[in-house]
Amino acid sequence: MKVVVLDDEEKVCSLVCALILWDELGLELVGTAGDGLKGLELIRTKNPDILITDIRMPSLDGLELIEEAKKVNPSLQVIIISGYRQFDYAKKAIKFGVSDYLLKPIKQNELITALKKMVEIHNENKNYKSYLSNRDGLKSYYLINYLETGDNLTNFSELFKFSDYICLSIISVDGEFYNFDNKAKEAIRNKLIAAFSPYLEDLNDWDLVYVDKYHSFVLISSFEVVQKDDIIANLRTGFKEAVHNFTSLFSNLELCFSQGELISDSNEILNELKRVLTLSYTRIFNKSNSFIQNSGIRLYVNESESDKFILAINSLFAKEELDKDKFNKLIEQIYHLDESQFFLTVEDIVNRLKVLFESQIDIEDFNKIPFDRLYFLNTVEDIINYLNTNLLKIYNLIIEKRMRESVKPIRDAQSIIQQNYFDNQLSLETVSSQVHLSSTYFSALFKKELNKGFAEYLREVRIEKATELLISTSLPIKEISKKVGYQDPRYFTKCFKTQYGIKPQDYRKLYG
Repeated sequence: MKVVVLDDEEKVCSLVCALILWDELGLELVGTAGDGLKGLELIRTKNPDILITDIRMPSLDGLELIEEAKKVNPSLQVIIISGYRQFDYAKKAIKFGVSDYLLKPIKQNELITALKKMVEIHNENKNYKSYLSNRDGLKSYYLINYLETGDNLTNFSELFKFSDYICLSIISVDGEFYNFDNKAKEAIRNKLIAAFSPYLEDLNDWDLVYVDKYHSFVLISSFEVVQKDDIIANLRTGFKEAVHNFTSLFSNLELCFSQGELISDSNEILNELKRVLTLSYTRIFNKSNSFIQNSGIRLYVNESESDKFILAINSLFAKEELDKDKFNKLIEQIYHLDESQFFLTVEDIVNRLKVLFESQIDIEDFNKIPFDRLYFLNTVEDIINYLNTNLLKIYNLIIEKRMRESVKPIRDAQSIIQQNYFDNQLSLETVSSQVHLSSTYFSALFKKELNKGFAEYLREVRIEKATELLISTSLPIKEISKKVGYQDPRYFTKCFKTQYGIKPQDYRKLYG
């Protein structure tokens, strides 16, 4: 804790400084001054926790100084020292929140007692603030855990003051919020809390948390029967304040407030949350920055449409070339789903696509597909574009993987040939067996990928190796023939002439 001492008598300042072993009390003397204005400047620059001041000072007397100092630091603790036993001064001092009033001459034990009391108060306040901070942090933690898992409502109940009614609301933030990191989301949460606080401060308890599982902020409030009529109006006013703050700060974000029903049983929180979450999905049919209450529309999944879509997309994606006309017509069908079934049916389709195609795409690529982006879109057009874009992305990734998988056995076969060309038993059957393909399929795939048959490729590799030996060695043709996998020198010569147009011995004469 920092201390400033002010007195127009220099010897009094020196005495106060000398009377106290500051370190032993956990205090730090950060400055002294001899008049009120200099003292106020010192308070503004040093921001002390404790002020020891004479009641009468040049330029600015002690009481005026205390009034101004409290504006700088409302929690500043003050000890007045004075030679005057005047009740009016003491009364005014109490009004300004003075902690102690000591008469001159200053007694060491009285000053130490006063300072110890201030240290104790400071520590108690600090501990209480820490307790409140930790309590609020734990309360939010337990609420998030309960909303995501359904476990341990008891832990949350011990910290949250449940009353006659509970109201759950969802605050959805659309737009670029999808790309925000946790730190930015916490900053948004603090902005929302600041907007709602003035309108909810009279409630029994309330909390606002970001629940990752639902990609939304959840506002839970608890209140008495007598507050029932005011709660909706207050929430609506708080939301208007939040929208006003956000539109001036974040032009790329839009808010939607989905208002839950009033419930009286804390065990119904999860069921109510699911209902309000579903209600929040209707925002795609509302204007931006909407306040949504129960419209009476029952949202549901059109399983028949979902089934047809999945079967059709699976059939389209099984082909090597996508039929764009059929694909576009399929997307168009989703566009015509009505309000009651649109979002939940699209959500069901997306979830089933994840299961269907997860094994058909490399996991690194699959994890890059922004499936969760669906929950941050706020118009039907955005959702249709999202579905169209990501389905095409999935299709391209499937085709790329198929191509990689079809090429891999051929690359492996080429490697086997390069390493074993000298083996006269090397054949299409032995190589296809090593790459785990049937000889018929392997032969067709090999020709498709390399535009030449297996036998032609093997001959080219062997003859290429033979040219190296013809140039770099003096081995006889018969020996070179065996080293590149030909037992019959005459057949070797025939193959060599087919590839280079001349016999091996003539090639050696030209290039050897």
